[in-house]
Amino acid sequence: MMFRWALFLLLCSITTHLQSQQLITGVVKDATNQQPVAGASVFVNNTSIGTVTNNDGVFTLTVNYQQFDLVVSSIGFENAVIKVTAANQAVNHQIILKPKPKELEAVTVAAFEKDGWNKWGRLFTELFIGVMPEAASVSIMNSDKIKFRYKKKEKLLEAVAFEPIIIKNNYLGYTLQYDLVTFEYAFSDKSLLVAGYPLFIPMEGGEAKQRKWERHRKEAYEGSTMHFMRSIYRNKLQQDGFQIRVLQRFENTERKRVEQLTKALYKDDAWVQQSTSKGTTAYDSTQYYIAVLKQPKINQVLSPQPITPDSIAYAIDSTTLGIFFNHYIEVRYQKKETATFAQLEGHEPYPFRRSNITLVKPDELVVLSSGMHFEGTNLLRDGYWAYSEKIAYMLPFDYWPKP
Repeated sequence: MMFRWALFLLLCSITTHLQSQQLITGVVKDATNQQPVAGASVFVNNTSIGTVTNNDGVFTLTVNYQQFDLVVSSIGFENAVIKVTAANQAVNHQIILKPKPKELEAVTVAAFEKDGWNKWGRLFTELFIGVMPEAASVSIMNSDKIKFRYKKKEKLLEAVAFEPIIIKNNYLGYTLQYDLVTFEYAFSDKSLLVAGYPLFIPMEGGEAKQRKWERHRKEAYEGSTMHFMRSIYRNKLQQDGFQIRVLQRFENTERKRVEQLTKALYKDDAWVQQSTSKGTTAYDSTQYYIAVLKQPKINQVLSPQPITPDSIAYAIDSTTLGIFFNHYIEVRYQKKETATFAQLEGHEPYPFRRSNITLVKPDELVVLSSGMHFEGTNLLRDGYWAYSEKIAYMLPFDYWPKP
């Protein structure tokens, strides 16, 4: 699945996550007639901070982030995403929503499979919600709004939702309103790209339920990408139980050569007959080819010692961290792998959880103290995070574990 060097002292100069609260105000209007849009959902992406516009299309939000994506969503309109920074926080935002062309939507719907959910719903749920046991407590409430298209030539599955997906996560105690932007699963290399704008709405429940949800949230948080980003921001990887190592990956050129060679040889009937006769050159070659073809397509070399955070992280300014590297990084967390994950991988549970990350493009990740990281689709993950970073374990960026 899918990062400059700097002085250690710069990393230590970044401030903590506590910032002064800011009041964000604005009005939402229809692009066609400039009339206010009432009941539009306005929220800080990937948090539980949100509101709806009043009858005059006006909204107010109190936030304590210096920069974030403000998402405005309303059925029948295209989403609007506003990049809010320290420079424009005090502005009264004028947000114009463009109506979705009904004719275009009707044509687009027709292009998707008629009984798509029956065919692809289970796979979508496993990829989107997760396959961990806790995923059984998570339900998609409006699955009929999700449409599927399979591109046979590219072996690519696409999913589209024309209104927010409503998800009940009874394991973590959240109802999610998820505006799905991209869902693409490539069968060829089993890579998944998911992008969207989630709003978390905490569920109501008694004291016992709240304690249970908090315990589950803390378990999901420990060792997560959000935990890792917060730790590297504060230069506390070791204290928080993380290690990072350089992971070099190389194509197994001998395997590739043998793969191409055997394809050509097996077209020769005479050579195939000889390869089954012991003592012949063809037979000896066949045994070698079989052994090579059992090798992995990619060879990996892991650095024997952990590297320090300042090898990949540096201060952009007093509140923002940059992360960049041009290879793979193995991230280890001190917690034991779950039995479910180990079974899927075909081994006994390791005493620590391993995830691999790399950058798809040569662009830095911008990380805030909350763990928010921008250009998140540039971060490619495999290993444990590819298994666990699903909706079933997903937490809002305004979550902080209680002592």
